[in-house]
Amino acid sequence: MESRQIIERTVFITGSPRSGTTLMARALNEHPNLVTAIDDHVYECWALYYYPGRTGLVHELRTGEMTSNAVIQKLSRHLFERDILVGAAESAKTGGLNLTPPHYRTDGSRTVQDEKLKRFDLPLALFPPKGRICLKSPELVFVLPQLSKLLPETKFILVYRPILEIAESMFRKGNIKKKAPRFHKRWEREKDNAGLLIPPPSLPLDWQEHWQEATGFQRCLLNAAGYLKAMESSLDIIPGQQVFIYNHARLRENPARTFKHLTRFLGIKHGGFSKVLPLIRQKKLHLEDQLVREYQDIQEKTKMTSIIENLENTAI
Repeated sequence: MESRQIIERTVFITGSPRSGTTLMARALNEHPNLVTAIDDHVYECWALYYYPGRTGLVHELRTGEMTSNAVIQKLSRHLFERDILVGAAESAKTGGLNLTPPHYRTDGSRTVQDEKLKRFDLPLALFPPKGRICLKSPELVFVLPQLSKLLPETKFILVYRPILEIAESMFRKGNIKKKAPRFHKRWEREKDNAGLLIPPPSLPLDWQEHWQEATGFQRCLLNAAGYLKAMESSLDIIPGQQVFIYNHARLRENPARTFKHLTRFLGIKHGGFSKVLPLIRQKKLHLEDQLVREYQDIQEKTKMTSIIENLENTAI
């Protein structure tokens, strides 16, 4: 299979950060007909969006017009070197292949952030016949209609879960990571020349008025809801046969059910996920009373809960 054919049939995985997209990218990679390509430690492809530099395909699609050929060329330059897929995630399909050495892309984004993560050079001659490549990036939710139109053979797997759960995970992660600040800790450092906080690209214009005075947890809520709001607005535009949407919380309750529907959507055999299903466990959410009050306050201002209600009407 040629690189262009592979990209034309990409499976794009997206959803808010901390919503379950990494688990899905890893799970899909275990199937013999699917190959996940990665750059960094959370299985993302930085050709799609590289946050520190605000660069990548998503940014270009949001800020200007692109053709199908331009999209394919952008991804091809990032993913392939001659007849080799660079950066295939580790699986049974990569046994015996050469590791991909760390190096830098021309846009300044580093190919390997977590050097403990194994990535491989996969010759296209070994790419699964009729297989699909899987690319993951949360920011894809902002350009779903554009990608659907430009690459009509692609598939989209959309992941969401309750906004409170996502925000709690963001807030916890931000408080844990000291050397490389994440989420609210990173946003505190992003200021303009006047000293005002710069809202992240995920925040809808009508919510930006709340960003300056919000607490760290409320910014996590706003950020998470911004991704889900973009997802919700795209569902009426993208053809139904291109979209698979599910609630990550329900996946944890009954993973076999979700993967049964997913394999039907992708047209692949169900048995390829047998190693993944036993690893998925339920998790309980614990929120301090103060965080619950902060959620209630921002929910009253934005009505963000209605977004989840609308997504539930479409999900499996």
